[in-house]
Amino acid sequence: MALTMTKDRDQLAERVGATVRARRKTKGQSQEALAADIGISLVTLSNIERGENVPTLGVFLRLVHLLGIDTAELADAHLTMRRVNRERHQLEGEALELLRNADLRDLKLLVGLAKSMQEK
Repeated sequence: MALTMTKDRDQLAERVGATVRARRKTKGQSQEALAADIGISLVTLSNIERGENVPTLGVFLRLVHLLGIDTAELADAHLTMRRVNRERHQLEGEALELLRNADLRDLKLLVGLAKSMQEK
């Protein structure tokens, strides 16, 4: 389940980044100029455009305003990201509770299962 949420987050970050990059290029604006206009570093903007980071709400709103991005589309993407984060936090809490209550044999099985999932 955690792997799916990570994939969801990655897909969302890529969607937001691709939208920002496409709109910036359509407007003929450099990354340096846009980053300065928004008040973030070039590295931060580059990470957003490559889908490595999802922008904070403040940066998101400045991007929407400066680039004229369809707010409904990206707002939906931002809300989806918040839902994914809430769900992830809840599941992490449940997993920690299970780990705390597991006996040694079950704990070894859970760790082995988690490791095998990471290898996929």
